[in-house]
Amino acid sequence: MLWAWNNSWAPSVEYCKAVALEARHHPGGVIETGSGATTILLAAMGVPVVALEHLPEWALRVNRNVRWAKRATVLQRGLVSYGEYDWYGVRPGDLPASATLIVCDGPPGVTRGGRYGLVPTVRPAKGTVILLDDVGRAGERAVLDRWWEEEGITFEIDPGPYPYARAVV
Repeated sequence: MLWAWNNSWAPSVEYCKAVALEARHHPGGVIETGSGATTILLAAMGVPVVALEHLPEWALRVNRNVRWAKRATVLQRGLVSYGEYDWYGVRPGDLPASATLIVCDGPPGVTRGGRYGLVPTVRPAKGTVILLDDVGRAGERAVLDRWWEEEGITFEIDPGPYPYARAVV
């Protein structure tokens, strides 16, 4: 996938496959954190998706690539402090309440708190599935453990060459 975007953030083929397979079971749409190849994949599948992106130029680039999809939107939302962690500055009404799948491949791992802010900020409904990429990194694994300890979120890790987790709220 790296060649397609000319960046080091591209998801693995395995993660894209997991996103495509899981999305078929979530007609209420998808919330995505971080945008790019999976946003375009979901748009091509006709799945309603709202992606949060902190980089203005990247949000513009991905939006240009999904403008033909009536149900795909990339919202440029900077990272802001939520006290102990930083997360996208979401606004009321930004995210679809009907979404039961969250594709989490952002913000970057170097963000204060990593990807932890997803659960306390978005407050996904019981039964929501979260596909968390990059769990081969210690920071993402710590996020999963913290979600389990604080919220009882269960998860399974795909141990392939590019590990990701499927967590259920």
